[in-house]
Amino acid sequence: MEKASATGMFLLIFKPKQGGNIGIAVQSHWYEPLRDEEVDGQAVKRSLAFTGGWVLDPLVFGDYPPEMRQYHENALPRLSPEEAEYVKGSIDFIGLNHYSTLYAKDCIHSSCQLGGGHFIRGFAYTTGERDGILIGDPTGVDRFFVVPRGMEKIIDYFSKRYNNIPIYVTENGYSPPLPQTEQAPNLLQDVDRIKFHKSYLAALARAIRYN
Repeated sequence: MEKASATGMFLLIFKPKQGGNIGIAVQSHWYEPLRDEEVDGQAVKRSLAFTGGWVLDPLVFGDYPPEMRQYHENALPRLSPEEAEYVKGSIDFIGLNHYSTLYAKDCIHSSCQLGGGHFIRGFAYTTGERDGILIGDPTGVDRFFVVPRGMEKIIDYFSKRYNNIPIYVTENGYSPPLPQTEQAPNLLQDVDRIKFHKSYLAALARAIRYN
């Protein structure tokens, strides 16, 4: 409701004089099924809905994601028709912070090792490893791997889910897995960062061109 109020004030007072648009930035991994099973495909959908969808669905559609309503109907706020109409369509664009991709495993119909917050993570176990193999090259940030295809796929997903609303990539970048003893001259040979940006920008270009 606060976001919609800010949008209303912007449209009424500032936009007629200043122009511009208003949006919101969300952080989201892309997810892929850990196993070749339908339940893990559903875990992917829940993982996406319980992250970016949790923020964006109310602002675009006027309600929380159906994937969340299915499991948390009584816990989620229920907007009145007037409130839903007020918040619906209150952003002009999506700011996407995207760095990496993880595997998702279903934890509703499958056994999982879950932490305390699994109920707000879509009842899914997420990991960067499958059968001892990492999903992509590691970085200096835990659970952030180099997976360029995820950029193309998450742009396509957000475009389709939110009716082709404009999307700006507001965060993306690379942190190398360097030891603390790395010397300054070696830091200048930043080949991995160049490869990262080249591959992610190529994936973004494919998303723009084909999706």
